Amino acid sequence: MSFGFGLLTGSSAILFDGFYALIDAGMSGLSLLVSWLITEDALRRETGQPGKFRYQYGFWHFEPLVLSLNAIMLTVVVLYALAGAFVLLFDGGSVPDFGWAIVYAGGMTVICLGMGIMQGRANRTVDPALVALDAKSWKMSGAISFALFIAFIIGWLLTGTRYEHLQPFVDPAIVSLVCLAVLPAPLSDLRNAIREVFRIAPEDLDAHVTAVAAKVVKTHGLEDAYT
Repeated sequence: MSFGFGLLTGSSAILFDGFYALIDAGMSGLSLLVSWLITEDALRRETGQPGKFRYQYGFWHFEPLVLSLNAIMLTVVVLYALAGAFVLLFDGGSVPDFGWAIVYAGGMTVICLGMGIMQGRANRTVDPALVALDAKSWKMSGAISFALFIAFIIGWLLTGTRYEHLQPFVDPAIVSLVCLAVLPAPLSDLRNAIREVFRIAPEDLDAHVTAVAAKVVKTHGLEDAYT
């Protein structure tokens, strides 16, 4: 739908929204596959069946890998869109069909925020990182759509005014601002996921365990301890 409206309106902002959503949807599908693998393996072990012999440690380590891949791909998409928006700004911009663009952005805002709120409520019960990430992605998409909605209304209101010459810059300008606003989110997710991939212990937990081990070494006259 995003690609269709993007081509219909000639809006690079809507096309960016479509690419962002496409990557997000693909990662959601991959997350569902990983969730299924984790669940199936856990159920086999609960019923006394052997786990898949080639995966003795189960599939939980797939979760941070998926989160890392998702964050990397979204970061690349955002940076690419940001570069494209800057090029379009310096080339004089473009004027989309603000009427259809407003319809699209308004509808997507309602859909995305609704999904984000619904998944956020579900996550209070089930609480896996994958659902939390998906809920955050929906809310982020809703925020992007709302920003587009406001920008398109402003662009439409410029018609017939002395500021009408600014209309070509509305679309690339909002893409640039949205990209700069959402970029910290995938970078933060990537940082957290990489810590899990490399099995980096939290600093406070590591300090506590090390202190306990040192005390045991001293009490029992051991040579050394490692954690």
